[in-house]
Amino acid sequence: GIASQQLVLAGKDAQRFKKDPTAARSLSKAAEGLAESIGVLVTNAHNALAEAQKGTREMESTSTKIQSMMDQFATLPANEAATAMEVAAAARSVADSSLQMVSAYNVSQEDLVKASGHVYASTAKLLSNTKGASRLLTDDPS
Repeated sequence: GIASQQLVLAGKDAQRFKKDPTAARSLSKAAEGLAESIGVLVTNAHNALAEAQKGTREMESTSTKIQSMMDQFATLPANEAATAMEVAAAARSVADSSLQMVSAYNVSQEDLVKASGHVYASTAKLLSNTKGASRLLTDDPS
């Protein structure tokens, strides 16, 4: 923006007044200003990318932790008092928190990290309740 315009103007002056040291200094300062502006732009882009990667890393971590829980289902603690209604409520919570995570993806990395945590917690509760409620199932058809 402004830094590039200053560089163009200083370049014109330096070209027009080739022997004027003030014009040469102005051109040098304008070039430094433009370089500084480019540095700020690169830093801002880098920071934005790092912030976006934070949410993506959290989603990947949540996915890994959930897969680990599922792989270790047999050794997970069970909510022995869980009812079928609690299993259904936990399943709804997983769906709701998953929707929050999808919604947060393009809005806020902070919200994405929070939503990923909710997905993990609600999935853990669903697995615990499901394991505990399995006592309600019987092989007796009567």
